[in-house]
Amino acid sequence: MSTRSKWMSLAGVVLAASLVVAMFPPRPDVVVIIEEIDPQLLHGVNVVGFHRVERDSIREEMIRKLGSRCGDAFKAAGLRSPAQMAWNPGILIMHARLLYLYDVGQLGLTYEQTRIKYKSEFSTGHAQGGTVPATLLGHRMTTDGRPRIFIHDSAFMGFSLFESVIFNRLDLGDVLTHELIHAGGQPPRPGWLGPLRHDLAGFNDYDKIMEACR
Repeated sequence: MSTRSKWMSLAGVVLAASLVVAMFPPRPDVVVIIEEIDPQLLHGVNVVGFHRVERDSIREEMIRKLGSRCGDAFKAAGLRSPAQMAWNPGILIMHARLLYLYDVGQLGLTYEQTRIKYKSEFSTGHAQGGTVPATLLGHRMTTDGRPRIFIHDSAFMGFSLFESVIFNRLDLGDVLTHELIHAGGQPPRPGWLGPLRHDLAGFNDYDKIMEACR
């Protein structure tokens, strides 16, 4: 390869990188303030089926969700806040693999069709999380009144901003917030791009809640 060709190739790489940065600028430095919360709230969040490191990561993320800043954003959108749900009746966060290992009774679900539906959604490899609300259209969906939030392994992979946009993937904190929005009473509301985006893309308060709960 000639020197001229090398410089042309280098220029092409620089141009491509510049375009990526322009399309996906780096996030500004953010000072994260962890609020002090009532320790009793964490007792209302049960985490089942995860390895210790994963379990600790979920609990650490949930501290942000149980704070007043996140809760106020939920309430402003007309949803039950994570703190309200944790206080009564509680929140159960389970690994998605349990949909394959447990029967409907062990999962605490009212209907076998629910287990089959969520198992099928995780089998596609696209779902990072899924939520069975306590009630849906007046029907009781869980046996103990607690919502079930199922989390897939892919939620722990730590996606960058670029990857999250290109591959439609979220990091663990955002996956939990997304599922808590469903648990708090918001049914799916896809945007105009439908399956190309997530199932809450048409929910007007989505971005406000996601930002408040980080």
